[in-house]
Amino acid sequence: MPSTGTPQRRVSIIRNPAARRPLSDADLAEALNAIRHTGWEPTVTDTRAAGEATSLAREAAGAGVDAVVVSGGDGTVNEVVNGLVGTETALGVIPVGTANVWARELGILDDPAAALGFVTARRSARVDTGVARIGDEAERHFLLMCSAGIDAEVVRAIELRPGLKRRLGRGAFGWPSARTVLVGQPVETELRWADEARRVPLLMVLARNTRLYGSIARLTDEALIDDGELDLLTFEDLRRGFAVRGVHRMRLLTSTMCGHLRSAVAPGLRYERTNEVELNPAGPLPVQLDGEYVGSAGREAPLVLTSAPGSPTVIVPAGVNPAVHLQRCSLEPRELSCLQLVADRVREFSVGWSV
Repeated sequence: MPSTGTPQRRVSIIRNPAARRPLSDADLAEALNAIRHTGWEPTVTDTRAAGEATSLAREAAGAGVDAVVVSGGDGTVNEVVNGLVGTETALGVIPVGTANVWARELGILDDPAAALGFVTARRSARVDTGVARIGDEAERHFLLMCSAGIDAEVVRAIELRPGLKRRLGRGAFGWPSARTVLVGQPVETELRWADEARRVPLLMVLARNTRLYGSIARLTDEALIDDGELDLLTFEDLRRGFAVRGVHRMRLLTSTMCGHLRSAVAPGLRYERTNEVELNPAGPLPVQLDGEYVGSAGREAPLVLTSAPGSPTVIVPAGVNPAVHLQRCSLEPRELSCLQLVADRVREFSVGWSV
């Protein structure tokens, strides 16, 4: 236990009991005992409805809590991020969802006690978020990505059958994805960024802050979560017959799942880096953030995506993390030497990043 006079640090754990692999009371109790012995005072709150995690995180930050730890999937993490942006409270994660893309990006372990151990090590980094606004609706921050088009249509279809996702996990996306890729309709869309504008038959656009796509493919190896930019991938349909378009789409799908997008072998694929882009679709264009469907852009409701640098603060494991700039990480309670960092990267990340 900490000595007398040691400042008490507080961590708020927000648990989503509806997550695919919810944190059990026994595992939680073990993790709480471990963190209390390091001088931290934890509190636990269960969410009862979608969106509640945002207000819980905002309340915790307003009360001066040092860290908020999410026990949930990427959707719950996104809710908490929207409550922590602009505050000094750090974000931690105990991954118990379906894909856990954010945890895989940073090498966070599934073990609850180990995940909370990262909190007590107090190693953190300030990262960017993306910001999405549909028409006059309120802005929403995203930590991983925002996508619009057939990808978001699949997410919407899966959310209509939550039981299927709980039973099959990522496997629930297989058939809906294949069907949508083959028969989904492109939306004529004008894209504007910097001094450029293009009008294309848009299948999908991905605005990424990180590298992993659904935890199964690395689409943007160069993406960093603290570089102030979004990595933008646009997938355009061909203005040709059904058979040719079908082959074209399958090539895009194969390149995506194999992580070969950097070679840009398929026509209709374009990669950009930008801090702002506006999409003006001629028809309904579904939108998802961090794996959760949020609505549709349209003729009177353009989708505007921007990068918001430097918030929130996130808790990261020790070692060189390829997702962030090392020089922006605060290392407490001791600095690690370069040799230690290289060794940590080989030991902790060589397997995790070989997806």
